[in-house]
Amino acid sequence: MISHRDTGILLRFLMVGVINTAFAVGLYWLFLYAGLSYQWASLLSLILGIIFSFNSHRLAVFKTGGGFFRYVLVWVSIYFVNIELISIIRDDIGDYIAGIAVLPANVTLSFALMKYFVFRPVKECRVS
Repeated sequence: MISHRDTGILLRFLMVGVINTAFAVGLYWLFLYAGLSYQWASLLSLILGIIFSFNSHRLAVFKTGGGFFRYVLVWVSIYFVNIELISIIRDDIGDYIAGIAVLPANVTLSFALMKYFVFRPVKECRVS
């Protein structure tokens, strides 16, 4: 069962994610339109999206400190998952739609990694 606190985090994650995703997908399409391959379009939109979204996740969603290095590591991992998933379906639906079709898997993976790896709560230490 999902807790009330986790429900709030998930809803904030999804709302911030819509903004971050619109930004990144817009860049992905812009880079494709400019003639870049889907690999480069995805990489550039990912880099700019990381810069744009780190503080929104840290401040608006998880409301805790988080390591930028871990955040980048998560997104590098998601990039490779993204490229692999796009490569599997792009011949059937094209590069533009494939970039959107893989979003549910990427959202699920990114939420789990951010919650439990990047922005995990710091355990309190008691001194006796």
